[in-house]
Amino acid sequence: MTDHNNQQYKWRQRKKRNARITVWLILVVVLAACGTFAYEGIKGSDPQNTAEKYFRAAAGITDYTVETGERSLNSDNQFVQDYTFTYTADGKEESRKVSLTQLNE
Repeated sequence: MTDHNNQQYKWRQRKKRNARITVWLILVVVLAACGTFAYEGIKGSDPQNTAEKYFRAAAGITDYTVETGERSLNSDNQFVQDYTFTYTADGKEESRKVSLTQLNE
């Protein structure tokens, strides 16, 4: 009878251990997902980063310098941020101004 009780004890201990491991794994996965979403949200909320992505996609130029300009309100009471991109194309230095409007969404 002692072997039977000992076996039940081992099974209960194994069940508890497996439950703890499962909880820890789920917790780690959830925290990793939350961390990823927070990082991506912070990274995507930087207006200069957004302007640089737009400029790289629109102009196709990867070697540039960016200068932050003034921030103002437009007629719809939305913030407008100006960025000036300076780059070299065909041996001469050019600059292009990009204005981003902050959306409420």
